[in-house]
Amino acid sequence: MRCWTTDGSGLDGLQMVERPGPSPGIGEVKVDVRAVSLNYRDLLVARGEYGGVQDPPIVAASDMAGVVSEIGPEVTQLVAGDRVLNAPIKDWVAGQLTRKWSQSFVGGQGVDGVLAEQLVYPADALVKLPHHFDFSEGCTLTVAGLTAWAAVVTHGHTAPGEWVLVHGTGGVSLFAAQLAKSLGARVILTTSKQEKAQLVLQRIGVDHTIDYRNDGWPK
Repeated sequence: MRCWTTDGSGLDGLQMVERPGPSPGIGEVKVDVRAVSLNYRDLLVARGEYGGVQDPPIVAASDMAGVVSEIGPEVTQLVAGDRVLNAPIKDWVAGQLTRKWSQSFVGGQGVDGVLAEQLVYPADALVKLPHHFDFSEGCTLTVAGLTAWAAVVTHGHTAPGEWVLVHGTGGVSLFAAQLAKSLGARVILTTSKQEKAQLVLQRIGVDHTIDYRNDGWPK
């Protein structure tokens, strides 16, 4: 099985290596990985700026979508052939995040990630991918999508007619803009590039764009 590892020494430290194919244990399933998204955290991990040096090297990246190919003992909620995406903090099933659970965040701090052809994962840390998403779309939902959801919905309690300011055109920002529009809010998005401004106006329907290179833009 091929996987891509990082040792935290920089992008040149990324390597493709061969490892034995994994087998699921109790409460686990094996997943054939079909798509992996890249988050800014993954760049920081590769540079050694998030968790420092990885010794031994770890499998990179935290978000994936794939197909369940083998079921371990005592797994009842998934079957072979299910399309799934992963919760990157494997031990965080529900409730307020604890420090102990956060140590299971994959793709950093000594914990293998998902940039591999196959992986074994706790069944409780996988969810079925809605049929209207393909794998490349689904693998972006977790870190970027849920971060935006937490900001706009969970903590922001955004209501119709309210204004939402979104800074930049990264993955979290684009998810936040779409979520806010779906809730009936009005969205201001900042970007330094006119072509990006046109895209978000046309495709997402943001209400206004602002060039953040203007020192007076907050006012």
